[in-house]
Amino acid sequence: MDFQTVKIGFSALLCLMVSPAWSIQVDGRLDEPEWAQGQEFNQFRVTDPLTQETPLYPTRVRMLARREGLYFGVSVQVPRSQRTYGRSPRDADPMDADSVRIFVDFAGQGRTAYEFTVSLSNSERDGIVLNQTQQTYDWDATWLHEVSEDDAAWHAEVLIPWSAAPMAETQAATRDISVWFQTFNRKLGQAISFPPMSTGRPTFVQDMLHVDVPRYPTSSFNWAPYVSIDRDLIRDATRMRGGVDVFWKPNGENQFSATLNPEFGQVEADDFVANYTPIETFFTEKRPFFTEGQSLFDVRTLQNGRLVYTRRIGDAPDAGSEPQSQIIGAAKYTGLSGALDYGAFAALEKDSAEAQGRHYAVGRARYKNSLFSLGYLGTYVDRPTLQRRAAVNALDWEWLPLDALNFTGQIIGTAIRQDAVGGGQSVSGFGSTVQASYAPGGVWEQYLRLVWFDRNFDINDLGYMERNSLHQIEAITLLHKRLYADTSPIYSSNWYIQARYRENDHGDQLAAHAEFAHFWQLRRWGSVFAYAGVYPSAIDDLTAPSLGPFKYPTQRNLGFYWKADQGARLRNYLEVNYLQEGIRDWSWELIFKPTYFFSPDLNVGLDADYISSPDWLVYRYDTQMLGRYSRRQLLAAVKLNWYPRRKQELRVKLQWLGTRARARSAYGLGPDRQIVPDAAIPITDFSVSSLGFQVRYRFELAPLSDLFLVYSRGGEDGRDDEDHGFGQQFRSTLSQRTGDQFFVKIAYRF
Repeated sequence: MDFQTVKIGFSALLCLMVSPAWSIQVDGRLDEPEWAQGQEFNQFRVTDPLTQETPLYPTRVRMLARREGLYFGVSVQVPRSQRTYGRSPRDADPMDADSVRIFVDFAGQGRTAYEFTVSLSNSERDGIVLNQTQQTYDWDATWLHEVSEDDAAWHAEVLIPWSAAPMAETQAATRDISVWFQTFNRKLGQAISFPPMSTGRPTFVQDMLHVDVPRYPTSSFNWAPYVSIDRDLIRDATRMRGGVDVFWKPNGENQFSATLNPEFGQVEADDFVANYTPIETFFTEKRPFFTEGQSLFDVRTLQNGRLVYTRRIGDAPDAGSEPQSQIIGAAKYTGLSGALDYGAFAALEKDSAEAQGRHYAVGRARYKNSLFSLGYLGTYVDRPTLQRRAAVNALDWEWLPLDALNFTGQIIGTAIRQDAVGGGQSVSGFGSTVQASYAPGGVWEQYLRLVWFDRNFDINDLGYMERNSLHQIEAITLLHKRLYADTSPIYSSNWYIQARYRENDHGDQLAAHAEFAHFWQLRRWGSVFAYAGVYPSAIDDLTAPSLGPFKYPTQRNLGFYWKADQGARLRNYLEVNYLQEGIRDWSWELIFKPTYFFSPDLNVGLDADYISSPDWLVYRYDTQMLGRYSRRQLLAAVKLNWYPRRKQELRVKLQWLGTRARARSAYGLGPDRQIVPDAAIPITDFSVSSLGFQVRYRFELAPLSDLFLVYSRGGEDGRDDEDHGFGQQFRSTLSQRTGDQFFVKIAYRF
């Protein structure tokens, strides 16, 4: 069946336009008589693993279109003994309970899909699918949901307002949208979907099911004022702030939003990352203004690049020690006209004590038909303190010539003007990427990726990139076995083969990589993944700036992970890696992440990542020295999540990172760019530790309206010795406070 062109229920849906006003209460109980008039979808098939089998337990979805929005009623006919419960934080991936996923392309043009997911324990997740398969959960919307259950099934009732996402205006009686549904059962480790395809399909959004629904007005106006109090217990200072966000949607095609004096204090702490490399750590966006209506500007490159990385806005000033810049205001506009999307946004920072505020501007346009899209993105950043102005101009394209075949790419130009006393300089850079994806759902999947960044390519003033000066080709092949006998302990499996070759802009061979792996989805014991890989000897041109490019030896790695008991009270994740990260010796890493559910509303989890390495090659930026060390490192986190009531949550998170490094030898640069031990360079042991503690209480007043009470504390300690054990390091971070504050924020969306 060609699900792309199916049109369902014209007469029934047209009748909705003349029906009397209904009173559908979103309470999880599908007992209103109006549900009998809804369109029904029940042809679900198993899609994870992608066997296309008829599921053991059926699911039925009904959809109603009303003036206030789209209603969905979902009945998952699974007996109580096969259900898994557990509340999750918003946007958790994966969720801790069985779940229902609803994807809607409101424009019906195969560009962008919006996800609305509800779990059996009534947790929620919303997000966006970009470029057919790229999923992000930075986006939040205002929508309603409730669940209920009986012995035969559990039910989810969802209302998605028409104002949730952009859609084309039409004078016709109906509008064309696209939908896709999935339910996931944790005990079975199985997802069933309709249309029967996975989110990894290269033409996923394009192939969603088209349906006609009545056309209703889509205008809305919301404003969200806030008040916050920040008490700094170290400086004995209190700061009060107030501001407002405004969201106006005059129709489905246009949306304006603005924020004045926003409060961007983090109410949720970022997870600790042990990063001793020159590549910047990437963090997701959590601030409401920069997540709502941002999908048009979310253009990504290969190598985890972002042309617009909104965490830059409000980051630390270009001079001084302040951790954040205050934002005077920001404004955003997005529009849709037929096959054309367009938009712009700008933001201004306030001057800090030692730096002038930065100015940001972004413009975007994109044209798309059923087979091809072409877009333009331009960014401009003025950094007056550094006398630096940076511009990026990019073309991005997508071509869908066949089902399950997708070609995407970008052509990017960068220009930076750096003024200085006595003159200045202008530098232009170029970058380009191409990706081909083929995944028809059978035995074979294939991905090919090409990257070309020259040495002057630089998008980091507003974007994010791991590195420039890179020429790369990468191929990934997956070979699936999707069906095993019913008596087999294996449900499905696949082979994974990856090969990557890299050079820099000078022609030096960089870290190539080859990996061979196998994945097993087991019927009763979770899933297992095992791999073996090699990094052949190559040039490293990033790690040691004081030495310059140097050649490092061949390094190998192998390991496995096991994830099991995802439907039980105790849920486990175990990973073991055996790897080389230095000259010749082998290291091992153990990652252990158990979570115990005392009840669906209370759970405690432990994340522990321990590394024991007799041979760790690392560059110390404080001493500008490349050294070989014997390392022991522990990154641990304890997380408690308690949901005492439907609209309340209490989260406690304690994170600690400890590194102990015993010096073996310093290294200098020898002939032919080889690194050699140098006894003349002084090298010392060192230890570093960091602690973060946060208690966060959230009370949901209404959708996207919350009261937050947050206590946060941080500590750091660093020493030129390795004698301190992990226990001593932990105690020292308790006394070396780097942050200690209490934060209150209330925001309400009217």
